Amino acid sequence: MLNFPAPYPDELVYGILSRARVRFCVTSPKRLLSGVIGSRSAISSVNFPSRLNDFTSINSLNLPSPIDLIYGHTLFPLYSPFLPENRRLECLNHMQFKSFGSVHLASGYVASLIPKLHVMRACRDCIEEQLNTVGEPYWRRIHQIVGINHCCIHGTPLVNIQPYHSMQHRHEYFPLQTQQIETFSPQILISNPKWLDEQVCWLLYRGEQQSLSFEQWTNLYRYLLVKNGFAKGCFCNYPLLKEAVESAWSEEWLRSMNLFPNETESNWLHKITRKHRKSFSYLEHLVALYAIQKDIKLSEVMDRGRSLVKSNIKTVKLTTFSKTKMRENQKIWLNQVKQFGAKVARENGYGGTYLWLYRHNRDWLLKINNKYKRPIPVVNNRVDWKRRDMEIVRALIRIIDKHFDDVSGPRLSIKWLVSQLDTGTSVEKYLYKLPLASIYLARYSESITDYQIRRITQVMIMTRPNILPRWQILRLSGLSDERMTQMTCEFLDSLLANFWALRGL
Repeated sequence: MLNFPAPYPDELVYGILSRARVRFCVTSPKRLLSGVIGSRSAISSVNFPSRLNDFTSINSLNLPSPIDLIYGHTLFPLYSPFLPENRRLECLNHMQFKSFGSVHLASGYVASLIPKLHVMRACRDCIEEQLNTVGEPYWRRIHQIVGINHCCIHGTPLVNIQPYHSMQHRHEYFPLQTQQIETFSPQILISNPKWLDEQVCWLLYRGEQQSLSFEQWTNLYRYLLVKNGFAKGCFCNYPLLKEAVESAWSEEWLRSMNLFPNETESNWLHKITRKHRKSFSYLEHLVALYAIQKDIKLSEVMDRGRSLVKSNIKTVKLTTFSKTKMRENQKIWLNQVKQFGAKVARENGYGGTYLWLYRHNRDWLLKINNKYKRPIPVVNNRVDWKRRDMEIVRALIRIIDKHFDDVSGPRLSIKWLVSQLDTGTSVEKYLYKLPLASIYLARYSESITDYQIRRITQVMIMTRPNILPRWQILRLSGLSDERMTQMTCEFLDSLLANFWALRGL
C-alpha cells in the first residue's frame, strides 16, 4: 500500500495501524483492516498481534520482515526467553498467521499471575520529544509493560490515556492524541530498583535468540541458590529466600502484581525454585533473580544457562527378583486394572503392586494402564449453576432495558451483551450450563438484519421530515448494497416506495 506509515523506533504494531487510520482518514475500523491486512475480522491486540505475514506483504515498501516486526514492535520479547524453544517457535508462527488468539494461551499470558493492563499509557516528556523529532505522537512499547508505572527513559510517571477493552472495541485502533494527555493525571509511583528498568529494556531490545529449556532453567536456579547461600542441602531454603524477596521489593508493589510470597506449597516462589514444568512470566523471574543476587544481569544468566549441561542421571542397582514373583504381580495388577482402572486400583490397596511393577517392568505397566484406561468422572459442585443462571438472566434484562430505546447504540449481539456482564468471559465459556441465559440471548439479541434496519431508522428520524435519496441514506447509515441483507434491502425499498407514494398523493 502506497504512503503507508513507516514504524518509528519502539513503536507498537497497534500504534502503526492507529497512525495509518489517521493518515488515510478511515473512520470504519473494518475498512482499515481490509485495506492494510486483507481481512475484516482481525482483532486488535496491543501485546501479540497476528496476521503479520499479510500485514507486511501488503505494505512491504515501508515495513520490515514479520520476525523483525515481532521483536521490534510487539511485547513478545518479554515472554520469549522464558518459553521452551518449541513453544517460542509455535508463538512466532501464530503471530505471523491467523491464530484465533492461540498466541495468548501458548505464551502463558492468559494464565499468568501478573495483572492484565486494560489501558494505554504514555509519558509527557516522550510525547514532547516525539513532536519535536517526528512531528506526531505514537504509542511506545516501553510504556505498556505491566509492573513499570514510570517512563524508563525520563523517570516520570506514566499517564493512563486510552482505555483498552478487547471485547468492546475488538477491531478499533485508537491513535495517541496530544490533547488527551492534558486531561489525565499521572499514576502514583511505587519505588522499585532501577535494575528492573534496565533488565526489561534489555529484554525488549535483545532481538531473536534461542530460549532455554525447562531443564536448563531448573539447573540454573539450583546453581544460583547454592552459589548465593539460599540452599539447604539439595533443596531451597525457602524462608530465607522469602525474606530476601520481601526486603528487595516493596510489599505494596508485590501485592499489586500478585507476587507477594506466602507459605503455601503452590506459591509461585516455591515452584520457580523447584523442577520447572511450566513457564514463568518475566516479572516472576526478575523478582526471584534480584532477590537471589542483586548485581545479577539477565544477559549473564542466559549465557550461564546455555552453558549448563544436562544433569547426570544416577544409575540405581536393582535388586534381583524371580520370574514367578513378576508373573504373580502382573496377574494381580491385570485383574485389578481391568476391573477398576489404574487410578482406582492403585488407591484401593494395590499401590505396592503398582510401585513394584513400576520399578521392575515399567514398559509393561504403562502399556497395560494405557490399554485399560478409564475416564474418571469429575463432579464439580463449587458453583450453583441454576442460581447463577437466574442471576445472569436478571443482569441481561437490566442491560437490554437500559439500551432498548437507544436507536444510536451499538449492536446488541450475543457477544456484546455478554461483554457487559461482570463475569463475561466465564459466561461465554460455560454458556452450555446456563440454559435460561442461552434462551434469553437467542431470543433478545440483535441480528445483523435488525441492526441494519435500526441504523436506517436512525437516519430517517434524524432527517425527517425530509426524504433523502437512497444512496444518501446508505451513506449516512454506514451501509452499502454489498453488505446489506436481503430483508434490509426489502425494508428500505418498501419504506422509500411508501414515502414517495404519500408524497405523490
